[in-house]
Amino acid sequence: MRLFQLAVLFSVCIFAFSSCDLFSSSSENSQKKEIDKNAKRIYREDGTIKAELHYDSDGKRHGACYNYYANGKVNAVIPYDHGQKHGKAIWYFENGKVYEETIWKYGGKDSIQVRYHKSGNLMAQIPYHQNERIPGLVEYTEDGKQKTRPSIIISEKNTSLLDRKYKLSFKLSNDSRKVKFFILDDSYLYKKYPLKTEKGIAHHELSIHPDLGLMKKIVVMAEHTTRFGNSMFLKDSINIAVSPI
Repeated sequence: MRLFQLAVLFSVCIFAFSSCDLFSSSSENSQKKEIDKNAKRIYREDGTIKAELHYDSDGKRHGACYNYYANGKVNAVIPYDHGQKHGKAIWYFENGKVYEETIWKYGGKDSIQVRYHKSGNLMAQIPYHQNERIPGLVEYTEDGKQKTRPSIIISEKNTSLLDRKYKLSFKLSNDSRKVKFFILDDSYLYKKYPLKTEKGIAHHELSIHPDLGLMKKIVVMAEHTTRFGNSMFLKDSINIAVSPI
């Protein structure tokens, strides 16, 4: 039952987060009212305020923009700098406590996003680099205990005498099936190549040169969906050394 409640909570929050664009006026039931040439308010059909937006002289969002719950309480405060999100954005639960804090740098996330339980206790620290999630997620239970992280289990099989192949398989230590695996580029670790993952297991094959053998470092990354609905990124590597056949 608790997991179901968490799932519902995150569905609501994810819907809200996908929409500083509840700031958008696309809803048929929304009405705009201009405060002045650089500010507008958007109202719901029942007359309650939905959002307040501020603009620069070019009509781009600028300054703090507000989104409201139907009861008038603040749902989110999103800062803009001439059309780009920039600064600390804060999302709130309806009880007024902070749900999420995100630092934006000219349209992208490049810091640690922090989320909280409804009680106000820390729930997750989610690292970003160049607007993409990276390894380092830390999650906490409602009572403040850090949740255990799974690890990547790498299995090796040398079939050089049969087909000149070196075969790797990957899975998580908790046997989760909610996972995708990627091979990371040796020279640029944020460039990733997806592996076919079925039932929580992925495979990767390398060819063994008959004269040169195989000397290679393989870096693997797993994207795992946690019970809190966050994407956890895990990383591991293996050095392979096979003599010529």
